[in-house]
Amino acid sequence: VGDIAYLVSFISGLLSVGCWVVAQIPQMWKNY
Repeated sequence: VGDIAYLVSFISGLLSVGCWVVAQIPQMWKNY
């Protein structure tokens, strides 16, 4: 169970980082 909880937290962390990166892309394009 501990491994599953660690995996879920790891995946949720990746998703949050991915969403942040996707949100930053339009701002990066505006700079160019």
